[in-house]
Amino acid sequence: MAVSREYIMVKKCIIQACDKPLYAKKICKNHYELNRIRGRTYKIRGTPLYQRPVKCPKIIEKCIIDQCNNPSRKLKMCNSHYQLKLSGRTHKKFERTPNGTSIEERLKNKSKYNPENACIEWISTMFNNGYGQITINRVKKSAHVASWEFHNKKSANGYFIMHKCDNKKCINPEHLMLGTNSLNQKDKILKNRQAKGTDFPSAKLNDDKVREIHKLLNSGMKQTEIAKIYNIDQSIISEIKSGKRWKHVEVSQCQ
Repeated sequence: MAVSREYIMVKKCIIQACDKPLYAKKICKNHYELNRIRGRTYKIRGTPLYQRPVKCPKIIEKCIIDQCNNPSRKLKMCNSHYQLKLSGRTHKKFERTPNGTSIEERLKNKSKYNPENACIEWISTMFNNGYGQITINRVKKSAHVASWEFHNKKSANGYFIMHKCDNKKCINPEHLMLGTNSLNQKDKILKNRQAKGTDFPSAKLNDDKVREIHKLLNSGMKQTEIAKIYNIDQSIISEIKSGKRWKHVEVSQCQ
């Protein structure tokens, strides 16, 4: 590289429009530090501007599912569709709805009419408790709740949306009604849908053991002795005898 006459005579920085004294490598201290930290990004007298090489933009592939514009992560699918793939669903069952689709269209496209019970059953993503799941404004809620709120044009506001048909998948607004927690519990007990007996994972007894306990009570054995046999508290034996616990077990068979 040819050195300018100005540099030889005055010994100034060779950077264009810089008159500061030299520091090292024919440039001033400020440009030397800039060169060390950022690389050569300045223009030398009589030479073109040196810049860092521009990196090629990374090509981002989109999800292979129709109407999904999210970037692909695994198996050429986005994270959402990949997780649904792991659950065993096929592509057609969980195709994403296009952005801007109304709630009415989503409820219609993700449900199917059942002529046997006149229920409109949800066929898309489900919660673990068996109720349909829908996302509205990035908030997950039950599909039957969203259906009731859409058709009644108001929010449930903490109230329960109860099923008249006892079908958790149903989103038919004619089969839904507004209720309270106490009303929901009474309806559950009336229809014998509450958890009982061996439905609880921590239950130490079963129907056969309860019948054996009734037989031992009828034979005259003390409650404390029976409690030691089954490794439970004596109060549980007392509640079984009075009918407060395990009352669904038929006592007539134990006589």
